[in-house]
Amino acid sequence: MIPGNIYSIANSPEGGYNRLMRVQPGDRHYGEYANLLTLSDAQVAKSIRSYKKQIAHHMEKRNNPALHAIGWHNLDDREKSGLTRYWEKEIDDLNAKLALAQAVANERGL
Repeated sequence: MIPGNIYSIANSPEGGYNRLMRVQPGDRHYGEYANLLTLSDAQVAKSIRSYKKQIAHHMEKRNNPALHAIGWHNLDDREKSGLTRYWEKEIDDLNAKLALAQAVANERGL
C-alpha cells in the first residue's frame, strides 16, 4: 500500500480541475499519484514547472492553431474541430496531472 492520501481530480461544477477526491487503486489517476510519491522534492517541483509549461504550450496551439498545425487553412471544419478538441483534452489531462503534483507538494510542505 502506498502511504499518504491518494487523490484524484474531479471536475468542479464551474469547470476545471480544482477539487480533490479520494481514489482507490485502479482509478484513473492512481498510477500518476503513486508515481509522484516516488519522486524527490526537486523532481516534484520540476514536474510542476513542466506541466505548467506544457499547458501554456497547448493553450498557445489552441489559441493560434495556424502557427502550429501545418496546413491549418487547408483543413476542413471537421479536422480543425478535431485538432482543437485534442488540444483541449491535452490541456485537461495536463491540468489534472498538475493538480496531483501540487497535492503531493502540499502534502510535503513544499
